[in-house]
Amino acid sequence: MIYIFITSLLIPIIILINTFVKKRGLLSSYLGEKHQKFTTNNKIPLTGGIFIFLFSIIFYYKFNSVFSYYLLSFLILGVLSDTKFIVSPTLRFLIQLFLVILLVFKFNLYIEDVRIEYLNLLLQNNFLKFFFAVLCFMILINGTNFIDGCNTLVIGYYTIVTIIILHLELFINLNISNQLFLSLIIFLFIIFIFNFFNEFYLGDSGSYLISIISGSILILIYQANSQISPYFIVLLLWYPAFETLFSIVRKSQKKNSPFEPDTNHLHQLIFLFLKYRYKKNKYNNPLSANLINFYNLLSIYLASNNIYDSKFQITIIAVNIIFYLLAYFYFYNFMKTKKN
Repeated sequence: MIYIFITSLLIPIIILINTFVKKRGLLSSYLGEKHQKFTTNNKIPLTGGIFIFLFSIIFYYKFNSVFSYYLLSFLILGVLSDTKFIVSPTLRFLIQLFLVILLVFKFNLYIEDVRIEYLNLLLQNNFLKFFFAVLCFMILINGTNFIDGCNTLVIGYYTIVTIIILHLELFINLNISNQLFLSLIIFLFIIFIFNFFNEFYLGDSGSYLISIISGSILILIYQANSQISPYFIVLLLWYPAFETLFSIVRKSQKKNSPFEPDTNHLHQLIFLFLKYRYKKNKYNNPLSANLINFYNLLSIYLASNNIYDSKFQITIIAVNIIFYLLAYFYFYNFMKTKKN
């Protein structure tokens, strides 16, 4: 209960920090880029990363203080990106890569069994194993940043993932701390409410931290429970991961840099669709996010019923990708016809 009590104490801290940042005009959500004004013209503080870091310091520092220093590095990188001290997407990517390489190497965050014999043989090579882990983290980090365009989308998604893990712990022993996970869920719910009402956004710093923490925890859970299908871990993170891969493909087809932000992500198209249909609904922004998260909740819950069967997990991942593509091209073509 002490963890839950301490988590609740973060509420006044969040309010105080957020009020201070607002009054000072710091970490503004709009610094001149088009995509920053996509859902609102208001200047909202990008303080989500600060609050996630505070939570991690309070609850995880005593378990692994070194990990907290890595989180601090990602927080600083995110803040520098949010405030446009780092303008170059390429430079930001290279710093991300450097930090991820250090993270994977320091904490041995590898997946060595992918249930495919040929690939398992390749992953016995230390370089390929290392490269694969770094690649997965880079895809996850940038995918999470890509989908952070509608209120509650990222926070809601990772809340679902955390709830499912705790749900599984109640039925099978995953060697995790129930109290810590419950505290994490409560914390995510708290910042979900603040984010829903436009009190703050995650920003790059928040997206980096929530994806690094979640990705690391899930790999550690898999390493401690190798009987779980690795594709269940993939499914838990399929949405931000596929968002990265699909964004690279569609931007490359238009000869645009995959590092440059745009307003053609699925959540943005759904938002435009709802905005066109329901012009007076001021909650189109979080509604877009929660429609996506409702689908992901159903998908992840279904997958959690058979976490050992790789074929079952791969099937659900494939269905998710097909459904994503169908939805994407439907909303994309709808908005294209309305513009014409």
